[in-house]
Amino acid sequence: NMSDNYGQYLSRENKIEIQPNLSDIDEANTLLHEILHASTWVSSLCQSGQPLEESKDEELVVNSLSNKLTQIFIDNEWLLSYLIKKLKK
Repeated sequence: NMSDNYGQYLSRENKIEIQPNLSDIDEANTLLHEILHASTWVSSLCQSGQPLEESKDEELVVNSLSNKLTQIFIDNEWLLSYLIKKLKK
């Protein structure tokens, strides 16, 4: 049921699904993208009366952020391990 999408967040199941056989970059970006969708849902940002109420607005914000964060992680290979180290303290 995801033929047009690389991934999807299923809010009722609190589950992320990702298409198999994506390139490593597409898979990582898609996972980050869907995590951001989950975050908007859990934080109620996409609920009625909230800033991302319209699905097109949510998609624009999530897509922009996931693409930018993916590029930041690609350009700064040290960053993820640095964040993990700091978060464990």
